[in-house]
Amino acid sequence: FIALAILWLSLVYLVLSVVEEWAVAAKSTAAEAPEKTDLIVAEPAPATELPTASKLKTLMALGYERETRFDLDQRNAWRWSNGSCPMAAVGITHVARTRHAPIAYLTFISNEKFVDGALVLGTSLRKTSVFLQHGVADLVITITSNCVSAVSRKRLLEEGGYTHVFEVPSLAGRIHAKSGIFRDTFDKIYMFNLTMYEKIVFLDADMIAIRSMDKLFSKPKIWGPDYVAAVGGNDYFQTGMMIIIPTQEMFNCIYDRLIRGTPPNGFQFTGSSARDGVLLRDVFQTRFHAINPKYSRNLNPRHRLDMKLPGKQSIVAVHLRGIIKPWHDRRLPNPHTELGKKEFGFTYLHWWTLYEEEIHKKSAYYLKALEFHSKGHAPGSEAIVVDGIAFGMQNTDAGGSIVSPLTHVWMQRHSKDAYTQLLSSEEKRQRNRTLPSMRKIPSPHFGLSCDAVCAQAGLRCALEALYFTSLNDCEELRSVFGCSRCEMGVYWRPHPGNDFPAVEDVSQELEHENKERKSRLRDNSTNLVCRYNYLHDARGVPNCTASYTTTRRYCPCVPKP
Repeated sequence: FIALAILWLSLVYLVLSVVEEWAVAAKSTAAEAPEKTDLIVAEPAPATELPTASKLKTLMALGYERETRFDLDQRNAWRWSNGSCPMAAVGITHVARTRHAPIAYLTFISNEKFVDGALVLGTSLRKTSVFLQHGVADLVITITSNCVSAVSRKRLLEEGGYTHVFEVPSLAGRIHAKSGIFRDTFDKIYMFNLTMYEKIVFLDADMIAIRSMDKLFSKPKIWGPDYVAAVGGNDYFQTGMMIIIPTQEMFNCIYDRLIRGTPPNGFQFTGSSARDGVLLRDVFQTRFHAINPKYSRNLNPRHRLDMKLPGKQSIVAVHLRGIIKPWHDRRLPNPHTELGKKEFGFTYLHWWTLYEEEIHKKSAYYLKALEFHSKGHAPGSEAIVVDGIAFGMQNTDAGGSIVSPLTHVWMQRHSKDAYTQLLSSEEKRQRNRTLPSMRKIPSPHFGLSCDAVCAQAGLRCALEALYFTSLNDCEELRSVFGCSRCEMGVYWRPHPGNDFPAVEDVSQELEHENKERKSRLRDNSTNLVCRYNYLHDARGVPNCTASYTTTRRYCPCVPKP
């Protein structure tokens, strides 16, 4: 009896101890809450999900390899050998940690102007990542607080396929706006506070995944949270794409370094140094593992995405270089020529194909417009409204009609740079024209202008017809010239492309072969590439006078007046 009484009293004491600890913890959390600026979380409605442990098991069955030199299960207890730092004044709520996969792809935007980029990045990752397709990795985006509208956050979840949207307090306010145009990138450091993930692959929002990037979660190996993996070399790494092991300790130290290096405490990260790369290189210094550049390529506009890089490496992801992005209004001049130029090439075209086909044509606006059209409503006859907002904010086209999702895209929404432009399919439809008595004549020889080709037939070149759909149609160009492939003509300084549409001899042997060999090569279809004119690069728009030694033009000829 005495033994039972002692056992009963012990159980009562244990229960009271647990309750007391819980109460103290709750009180402590409540007391700390006002001092902590938390992330605001937006995410889809809860769905039935596998527990994290089950996801990890599935993830490893799909090829994920965990770190061997560092115990990821003990990452929250890890402390930096350089010395611990004070707790950061910002952080992520406990709620956001409750439902997640073991690993995540992550990007970041600080304004409405980059929403379109993030949508395409998210879509490209969903299309290529096996981990995302099996639901064992999350697709996450952090956005600067009060800089992205609720409507755009909803688009990121529904159209971009993001699992979570975390809204983070801005750190850029420490730097005067005129002192650093890239100061908003300081908010990237919140990635190190997403400690519910054991591994994060971060990508800038101006990237596109071409093939699966899942291998980056396994290789290169990362020795610990005080290391990053990034593209770089010679003691210098880039921060546009990184792999990290997020921990509270590392986030505290990066945040502390930012606070000590910005006004009023310091001036190390101001002016041109007010950006994430300078800060992170200062913290990590040479502690980085190199990532193969094929995972983040700044491609020449003339480089096809399906071609292998030198050394026979396939491109895995592309990084859109320069300050001018594909989703910016192509009709506007470049305000910062020193920071990059407009590039109309294969990467540009791929970005727009993804946006139009995978995002715009699957959006609520487009589907609602299709429904209206099926009921007999003509495109543009009335505004298409979703979530109380009319598509294009009731902008009108050149004819005065309300722009329709069936004919236009609406870009950089809810920003001062918002604009609409024709869908490529609609633009092609509107250019599907002809002229009375027009003949389409392929040049009989290389190096002739359309003026010369038409003159040989007693006709003149019709400049406006060089924009017509049929002359820039790949199927027709193949039929006329018998070329092995057909693709967009891209501006190149020695050959601007004003002679496209045309067939081009791309043989590399012509300069070193005799005349008979040249003739034979030019008749070989494997060396002939048909090129249509993209028509939007002012440097390469077609004209009647252009000629080039390696092209035979396709010319619209009409009777002389």
